[in-house]
Amino acid sequence: DTFFDLYKSDKTYDTKALYQIAFKQICDYFGEQTKINTINSMSYQGFINDLGKTRALETVRTRHKKLHAAFKKWHDLDYIKKDPTLNVELTGNDLHIKKIRYINGSEMELIATTIKDKYEGSTAFIMIAVKTGMRFSEIAALTWNDIDSEKQTITIDKSWDYKDKHTFKLTKTNRSNRTIFVDSKLIAYLKRYKTKQSALLLRKGANNKLDLLFDGGTGRPISNNAVNKALALLCEKLEIEKITAHKLRHSRTIQLFEAGADLKYISDSLGHESIKTTLDIYTHVSDNLKKINDKRVEDMFSKFG
Repeated sequence: DTFFDLYKSDKTYDTKALYQIAFKQICDYFGEQTKINTINSMSYQGFINDLGKTRALETVRTRHKKLHAAFKKWHDLDYIKKDPTLNVELTGNDLHIKKIRYINGSEMELIATTIKDKYEGSTAFIMIAVKTGMRFSEIAALTWNDIDSEKQTITIDKSWDYKDKHTFKLTKTNRSNRTIFVDSKLIAYLKRYKTKQSALLLRKGANNKLDLLFDGGTGRPISNNAVNKALALLCEKLEIEKITAHKLRHSRTIQLFEAGADLKYISDSLGHESIKTTLDIYTHVSDNLKKINDKRVEDMFSKFG
């Protein structure tokens, strides 16, 4: 806490939690009484290797980044002679790949078609998730000023803090701040939804002070539980695999890959910190993606010679 309060106090509640998890894990491995100047490169590599036995590579990378920031600061302050986190080889398994579940393009289309004339907060939330692949907290934080109907864009420059202060907070990373292009049908749908929302708020005598897309009269966005409950019922009705709103993000991403969108476009659209993150998570997931790429190679190079 001292390190965080002194040098990372401008970070979010979630970021502080990540530092606390990383510090707890390294203390559990070395022991709480271990002095930081006794941890060397080899012993730190041992810690990373141990962490990677039961955690995904991306999780290990996140823990390492937090610890590297701390050790670098301690080195800069001459508390330690050498930063043991330099040149470490990160290890991990493919748990994150195994956990990724998604539905195919025809099922996504079926969901969108089924709810295109429904304007409850939960169904509108699902529609945006299907069409954009935004993170849940990003959709929850959307205000009407973020929607540009003329340019057909949505600006993402904040997220919603469900855990701590229940208000706007920074996005996950700097690259999460982005403006994405959306299709004309989504813009038309949101216009109709706004009319319905205004009528609902008027009947309740409520004032949407924050101008949220998903304030139904409480002054706060709809809950994760409400959206996932509505999505589960929808999936059951349509007889497709039940998934959560977060899995809609995965599903849209796989569709972009299969549609032939380039990697930078997909990474920028998702707001990933780097293209490597996009590659690590998604390119091994879709069995159909290899078949599509194989066909593209066949169509392209069979013309030669």
